[in-house]
Amino acid sequence: MDTQDIGKIIKLLSEKMRTNADASLKKHGLTFSQMQVLCFLHKNDGKATQKEIEKYLEISHPAVVKLVARLEEAGFIICSQDENDKRNKVVCTSQKAEKLRNELELEKNRADTGLVAGFSEQEVKELRRLLDKLDQNCESHI
Repeated sequence: MDTQDIGKIIKLLSEKMRTNADASLKKHGLTFSQMQVLCFLHKNDGKATQKEIEKYLEISHPAVVKLVARLEEAGFIICSQDENDKRNKVVCTSQKAEKLRNELELEKNRADTGLVAGFSEQEVKELRRLLDKLDQNCESHI
């Protein structure tokens, strides 16, 4: 079984996807990572703690702090102190982010659809199954 380049292929695909997303989102003044935060907030009624964002994106606390600061500076979110845990910030979408909500969702759906263009429904299901299995393998081999 030739598995030598699988990791490299996944890395290259990831980089291409991020580059394409960043180019597409530039018109909104957003990056792919920032869009992921906004989409997560939108799924959570426009509100989450920094810790929840960390867990969802599976990134470090300093990385989330940087993302949140940039989004707040650009006016996409509003931050406040968590009343239940003063060490944590609550992050909420602003009106600016809410105005973009549908457009971001459409762009995300277009990108996802583009990834599997030319695939049959069965191939998409199989790809999803294999990606889930790959994810489980990554978890168990860390």
